[in-house]
Amino acid sequence: HCFGVVLLTYLIADKIVSSKIDKGRAVELAIVHELGECRVGDIPFTALKFFPDKSVAEQQAVAEITEELGETGKRCLSLFREFEEGSTVDARFVRAIDKLEMLLTAFEYRKAGFTGLKDFWNNEMTFETLREFPEIFDFARNLREQNNRATVSEGE
Repeated sequence: HCFGVVLLTYLIADKIVSSKIDKGRAVELAIVHELGECRVGDIPFTALKFFPDKSVAEQQAVAEITEELGETGKRCLSLFREFEEGSTVDARFVRAIDKLEMLLTAFEYRKAGFTGLKDFWNNEMTFETLREFPEIFDFARNLREQNNRATVSEGE
């Protein structure tokens, strides 16, 4: 997943005409966007209601991971916080790419025969994250429609 986010960020950043994305900074954000999960783990969407402080725990984990890396560590921590807060257009773009990569993976899983992926497609927060970038939003919406048509035709 992380490599997919980095690669999609690199490939798509300069194609987004709805916003001016700093491609280099966006790639840096994509590289560190899940650094906290090295210590906290990847908590599924359906379990998040049981972990209200996940963001705080991840920030503490990133601070611990980066504390002995000097200036590079400070930069990584700053980038991670920027991503988590969505405080810049670059951070919000990478957050959208993170969701897009997840949807692409779910789409491929369904094509491979996996079921039970409705949480990916029915999560309106995912699509809200994409809305700032019409090109990504439209692509994801079309992907969801393709997925829904295929799911219905397969009797799922």
